[in-house]
Amino acid sequence: MNSQLHFEEMGVGPPIVFVAGLGGEGRFWSRQMAHFANTHRVICYDHRGCGRSTATDPNRTIDSMSADLEVLLCDLKVEQSIVVGHSTGGAIAQVLAADRSDLVSRVVLSSTWLRADDYMRDLFRLRIDVMRTMGPNAYAALGKILCYGPHRPTADPADAASPRHVAVATPARMSIDYDTVWPRIEALLSFDGRSRAPPAAAADANRRCARRHDHASLPLGGAR
Repeated sequence: MNSQLHFEEMGVGPPIVFVAGLGGEGRFWSRQMAHFANTHRVICYDHRGCGRSTATDPNRTIDSMSADLEVLLCDLKVEQSIVVGHSTGGAIAQVLAADRSDLVSRVVLSSTWLRADDYMRDLFRLRIDVMRTMGPNAYAALGKILCYGPHRPTADPADAASPRHVAVATPARMSIDYDTVWPRIEALLSFDGRSRAPPAAAADANRRCARRHDHASLPLGGAR
């Protein structure tokens, strides 16, 4: 039986497809969807087995996740889309752009990687151990600490309305469980996009943006 992918789309114009990270839920992009719908056709979706999408295959890989996105775009008759991928979604976007360039005009990658290094492997194995032993809410709380670190917003009321402050102040909760998360972590740690990567000259021409205190994202090329 095939999985059913839940998706949302808004607006009219050149297409932008937003691909979520490890949590796999399209609602991660709600603010970006609302903003860019003024000028673009914007699409987000829940990955297989996440959110409101069904699951039929527990053996997930980044390639199979990219294949799901490819089918969705073909069903929606989307061609030459800007594909925006965060974290795991960035790995998915890399595969899609390499394998189906006819579907992708540009790729925007956020906090993602070409391959995992030892630091990343240790980090994610710690996170999955926390989920297994302490539960999904502890896992989510740890993820928030790792994301914002000591440089997160203060409790200053003047900053209380900012999205970043709300994200830090809101209690961490997860809607997915260990049996869903750990195969996805195994998939992202197994991903190695070097065989699909463009030549170094082309890679050097790309822009790379990261927060000053981003300790988890890998440098371009995947090596620390």
